[in-house]
Amino acid sequence: GTALVALKIVLMAHLAWMMGDAVIRTLYRLFVSRKNLLEWRTASQAHKNGDNDLGSYYGMMYGAVVVGVVGLAIPVVADSTGAFVAFFFALFWIGSPAFAFFISRSAETEDRLRISAADIHVLRTIARRTWHYFETFVTAEHHNLPPDNFQESPAPVVAPRTSPTNIGVYLLSVVSARDFGWISLSDATTRIDATMSTIESMPRERGHLFNWYDTTTLKPLYPLYISAVDSGNLAGHLVAVAAACAEWAEAPAVHLQGDFEGILDTVTILDESLAELPDDRRQLRPLRQRLADRLDGMRRAVESIKAQPEMASIRTINLAVLAGEIRKLAIAIHTEAASTQSDTIADWAARLEATCEAHVHDAHSDDNAIEALRAKLLSLRERTRRFAFEMDFSFLMRKERKLLSIGYRVEEHQLDESCYDLLASEARLTSLFAIAKGDLPTEHWFHLGRPIVEIGFKGALMS
Repeated sequence: GTALVALKIVLMAHLAWMMGDAVIRTLYRLFVSRKNLLEWRTASQAHKNGDNDLGSYYGMMYGAVVVGVVGLAIPVVADSTGAFVAFFFALFWIGSPAFAFFISRSAETEDRLRISAADIHVLRTIARRTWHYFETFVTAEHHNLPPDNFQESPAPVVAPRTSPTNIGVYLLSVVSARDFGWISLSDATTRIDATMSTIESMPRERGHLFNWYDTTTLKPLYPLYISAVDSGNLAGHLVAVAAACAEWAEAPAVHLQGDFEGILDTVTILDESLAELPDDRRQLRPLRQRLADRLDGMRRAVESIKAQPEMASIRTINLAVLAGEIRKLAIAIHTEAASTQSDTIADWAARLEATCEAHVHDAHSDDNAIEALRAKLLSLRERTRRFAFEMDFSFLMRKERKLLSIGYRVEEHQLDESCYDLLASEARLTSLFAIAKGDLPTEHWFHLGRPIVEIGFKGALMS
C-alpha cells in the first residue's frame, strides 16, 4: 500500500549504501586482502552490543545521512526544477535514522484503555442484565445448566438444550457475577459446584461433551457430534474458572468483601424500569415517589459504605433492611398496576434484595465457614482443571493438513472434511489449549493462515 511505498522511499538511501558497501567489501576481500571471507555476528552478540536509542540508529545508518547531505548540495550546483525535488528527498534520507528508530520501537504492552465513568456505568448495566438471564433460567429443573435461549414471543418458551460453549460461558459468568458484586462468594461456589456435578455425570466421548444435550434428561441429542470449537471453548473457560477458584482459595476472607457497585447496578435498572412505568394512574404516584426516594436512599447508603469500608460488616445489614422496604413497595405497585412493566419492577426489586443479602452473608462469615469455603474452592479448582485436561484433542487433527477438523461424527467414527485454517477463527482457543496440553504439535499453530486486511492505516487478521 501507500505506507509501504513511503517506507521504501525514506529508507532508499540506507539500502543503497548498504548494498554498495557489501559489493565493495566483497570484491576487496575476494581479490585483494583474501581475509574475513566468513564474517558474521550471532543474534545474541547483536542483541548484547546493540543500543536502541536514536544516536545508535544514526551511527548504524550514517550512510543515508551522507547521501542526504550530498543531495542537499544538488540545488546549489544545479539550476533546474528537478533539483528542488532532490532537496526534499535529501531531507527524507537525513531524517531516515530517526524514522527507523520510531518504527522499530517495541509495541506498548501496558493497558492504556481508558473508559469514561459514563461508559462504565452503561457497560455494568448491560452486564447486569445479561447475568439476569443466567440467574433466571439456570435452575434445578435444567440440572443447573444454561438453556440455549429463551423465546419471548409469540409465547414464552425456554429451549431445553445446551452446548459445551453455553456451559463454559455460564461458568465464566458466575465468576464475573461474583467479581461485580451481584452474588456472594458462597453462592458462586455453590453454582460452580452444582454445574460441575452435572457435567461430570453426563455421557462423554474421549473426555469431550457432545455438541448438544437435553437439559431436562441430560441425554445427548442426535446426531452425536463432537465440535472442536465447543470443546476448546469449554476447556479454556474451565481453566479460567479453575484460576478464579485458586485465587479465591488463597485468601477467602479478603474475597468475601464484595463490590458494592453491584448493588448500584441493580438500583440503576430499577430506576430505569420505574421510569418506563406509565404515569397514568393517580393512585400509583405516591407509591412511585416513595420507591424513588428509597432508591435514592439506597444509593446514599452504598456510597457511605464505600467511603468507610471498615464499617461495611455492620452497615450491610441496613442495606438488606432498606432493600426489603424497596421490594414491598415494588410489590404494592405491581398489585395496583398489574402490568408487564410493574412485574419487571417487582422482579428487579427481588434481585436487589438478594444482592444485599449476599453482601450481608459474605460480611458475617465466621472462621469455620471460611475454612469450609476454602476447602470447597480448592476441590473445584482440581475438578475444573481435571475435566478440561481429560479432553483428548489429538484425534480431531487432520494429520495430512496439520489442521483441526470442524468436528467428529461419533456414530460414523469420521472426522469432518472441513478444517479451521485461519488464526483469527473461533477455533483459536482450541488450538492454543490443545498445543499447551500436548495433544497437538506446535507446528499446527504455524499452519494457521494469517491473511491481513487493511483498515484505515492499520491491519487486521481476516477470519
